[in-house]
Amino acid sequence: MILSPLPVGSTIDVIADWLEFDILCSNYGNTSVSDIARNWDVLKNTEDTDFENEETTADCFVETLLVEIRNRMRILGESYPFDFSSTGESLALKENLTDDCYIYLFCLIISHVREGEVLTGRYTPPINNYVRDLFQICATLAASGAIGGNAYSFGFPRPDHTKFLVALHEVYSAFGEGLAVNAIPQGAPPAVKDDGIDIIAWADRPDGMAGKIYMLGQVASGEDWPNKSVKGKTETFHNVWFSNPRPASMPIPSMFMPFCIQCTSAGEAIKDRMLYLTHNFGCFYYRHVIPPLARKGLKIAKDSRSTIVQRANEITKIIDWVNQQITDMKAAHVH
Repeated sequence: MILSPLPVGSTIDVIADWLEFDILCSNYGNTSVSDIARNWDVLKNTEDTDFENEETTADCFVETLLVEIRNRMRILGESYPFDFSSTGESLALKENLTDDCYIYLFCLIISHVREGEVLTGRYTPPINNYVRDLFQICATLAASGAIGGNAYSFGFPRPDHTKFLVALHEVYSAFGEGLAVNAIPQGAPPAVKDDGIDIIAWADRPDGMAGKIYMLGQVASGEDWPNKSVKGKTETFHNVWFSNPRPASMPIPSMFMPFCIQCTSAGEAIKDRMLYLTHNFGCFYYRHVIPPLARKGLKIAKDSRSTIVQRANEITKIIDWVNQQITDMKAAHVH
């Protein structure tokens, strides 16, 4: 078994993740509501299981979990890869998954990379630089969808393997504002890779002038994401890497990460937590919003010849990786 016991004492987002993994591991790609209740009853009667609220019933537990699933469906829309049966008695993986559904599954899988409340450690996803770069693809597509325009994958290593200054000139030549430096300024890192900027995105105005909606983003797929805000760094980026004139459009600092939003204290509302994250990171994009935004980015890449959405043609890498992980999960789960 690759799944830990149903994490009844955890936060609702972790319990919902466990349920989604349970569906991915099952032979028929579904889990019934009655099975969840039975699972809860078994754990309730286990002496070493810690139930914070002894008065909670199986029905209350299941309903709380289903509220979370319905909330994910509401936010993600067509990008959510699971659906209820016609009777509402079970939740199943959709038969025909769209590209954005695969992006959700990718974010789900890389949110649990070690033994813990969801996975026992018998299976854990292989996380390496290739997999981290796959999330860079997800984030680039989502940035395009959020901005409604161009999105460049600027984080190192870049898809075309260009050096920093070459990539800087390429992006800002297309951007149409600012004169990028031709040499590394004194005091700047001599072997700079991306200077902490992973995504550069913007929407062109109809008049082609300055005043664009313009994003500088950081992509973080590891647990150290709280230390990677670009807020406060955007002005330095402009000051160091551009001679006069500098870009006139004001950049929006942004963060992309594949996890759910977790509240830090009991009773805290997610919307309140998001206020704090926005103060610290700027526009904050997480698992529930990245797939539908990436869906928009993929459509922009397909429909517009004048808009650049880098990495859109690499979506099959994510699909192949997710399908392989599901196969590996099923194989490990039955042994």
